[in-house]
Amino acid sequence: MLSIELRSPALNILGFEHPVEHADYLQAAEQARAKLSDSGSLFRLEGGACQLATVSIDIAGSSNDSAHQRHNDVVASYVYQCKRAETLRSLSTSIQRVFPSIHSLNAQWVLNHRQGAANINHNQQHIVFK
Repeated sequence: MLSIELRSPALNILGFEHPVEHADYLQAAEQARAKLSDSGSLFRLEGGACQLATVSIDIAGSSNDSAHQRHNDVVASYVYQCKRAETLRSLSTSIQRVFPSIHSLNAQWVLNHRQGAANINHNQQHIVFK
C-alpha cells in the first residue's frame, strides 16, 4: 500500500483562506476538488504495479484559529494498492504546475524497510526511492 497525503494552506489551492461560503468561492472549491481528484495528472509512479484505491479530499480542511485570524487547510489523501511494492522505484509530481502557488513539498516515505525524505520544488519534481 502507498499512501500520499497533501496538506496545504487553502490559499495555495483555492486562492483564499477564509471559509467557503459565497457562490464564487464554492465554484473555486469545486474546481480545486476536481483537480485534486485527478490523481493521474498529479502523480506518476514508476514500478510497483500500483492502482489508486481511494481518494479523500477535504476542502474545508482543518482550521488554525487565533484571536484575529482563521486559516483553513486543504487536505487530500490518496491510497494506492501495489501488487509489487518492492519494485516501486519513483514518484513524479506535477502538482506545482496544477497549483502554482505551491512552492515546495516535504515528502517522507517508508518503503521496504527503508525510509527517506526529500524536498519537491519547481526544479525537483521527482523522488527516487532508495
